Amino acid sequence: MRLTLSTQTPLASGGEKEVYQHLEVEKLLIKVWRPRYFERLKGQRAMFSPLRRLPKYTGCLKELSEHLYIRDWEEENRFVQNIVGIVDTDLGVGVVVEKVSRVNGQLAQSLNELLANGQYRPVHEKAMAELLSWLRSTGLIIRDLNTRNLVWDELDNRFVIIDGLGGKACFSFRSLCRWYNKRSNNKRANKLLVRIERGKQKAQIMLAQ
Repeated sequence: MRLTLSTQTPLASGGEKEVYQHLEVEKLLIKVWRPRYFERLKGQRAMFSPLRRLPKYTGCLKELSEHLYIRDWEEENRFVQNIVGIVDTDLGVGVVVEKVSRVNGQLAQSLNELLANGQYRPVHEKAMAELLSWLRSTGLIIRDLNTRNLVWDELDNRFVIIDGLGGKACFSFRSLCRWYNKRSNNKRANKLLVRIERGKQKAQIMLAQ
């Protein structure tokens, strides 16, 4: 059965995807890729498209691949938003994920929102250290570790990665060399910590005014 999402207002929208409430299950969300993302992808990688079977869904396949890797690597997927399936929609293929919510039922706040509102606390510092320690120990490939791709799970006091999985290129050397991927993840983790400190300082200045 194909779900109709085009009449719905997305809960969130990014450069690649839009996120919708699942029409039948409250605890689930549906992520669909935006048409303009496909157009940009086609223009950037036109010469490689004939070499790939599903060039349109390269990003989707990479994301699914990383989720399979996590499930094979450890029993519990604690730090990455869980994928539960794929669904047909009138906006294209959608990836069904578990919703990360606040205590009041609303969508979880992003790390970016916590920093901007001056709500980043010691509990968040501890949870961030746990997340980055985990990331440095796994072979997970993450291309974009930024403050908007991490959300705060109030129920379990943890940060959850909701986007940015998989390498950037059609072929990623990171998938073949664990050492190289670990170094790349370390760099991304360190850059994120710098962004967090800048966000905290900016929030302090805003609150002092």
